[in-house]
Amino acid sequence: MDLYRFSDAEALAQRVARDLAELIRAVTATGNRFSVALSGGSTPKKLHQILVADYRNAIDWSQIDFYLGDDRFVPPTDDRSNERMIRETLLTPLEIPESQIHFPYVDLPVETAAANYDAVLPEKLDLVLLGLGTDGHTLSLFPGEPIVTGQKAVAAKAPVVAADRITLTAEYTNQAQTAWFLVAGADKPSALKTMMMGDYDPSQTPSQAVARVHPNCRVYADENALAF
Repeated sequence: MDLYRFSDAEALAQRVARDLAELIRAVTATGNRFSVALSGGSTPKKLHQILVADYRNAIDWSQIDFYLGDDRFVPPTDDRSNERMIRETLLTPLEIPESQIHFPYVDLPVETAAANYDAVLPEKLDLVLLGLGTDGHTLSLFPGEPIVTGQKAVAAKAPVVAADRITLTAEYTNQAQTAWFLVAGADKPSALKTMMMGDYDPSQTPSQAVARVHPNCRVYADENALAF
């Protein structure tokens, strides 16, 4: 796990945009398409705005396949939907065609939708972008929930409103070429410290199952999140 420290969330997002552009160019230069699982939240939203404003012509967007790390199982018209935010702030402004967008929501039972999503995910992703919850969760992998192996994506439960989720598993995330945590805010120090340095117990701090296991993991964090 490599730590990158920034003064604030804006500086963090600027650096992630630059690193993402470099990674995309490196992968596509080999003749391969680039696959990324995006994340919801305020810091990824900043990242999207920077990508649209500054990298529209610096990245070959036609060579990218977009997936979601997780989402609430609500229609993409719902305000709580990660898909809605990502479409509004990144995919629609860049005019990404539907053929490159592979998101999990369909109007079927959540377990069926999760199985369908599992089937369309590639053998491994080039990049998974991750957030960190104040309870130590990442993706929709929450404390106390069973750790699933043998699958790429599963239906999951969250201890909050819109409990039904679809999420990548930690096992599949750890097979990605790289995984980047984007962590910003004054409410994150305790969770970040536990993820990085606490006793290893992914059943209670699920983010550890990626941060402490993935062979090529980066943590981009601002000073507020590192105030411990």
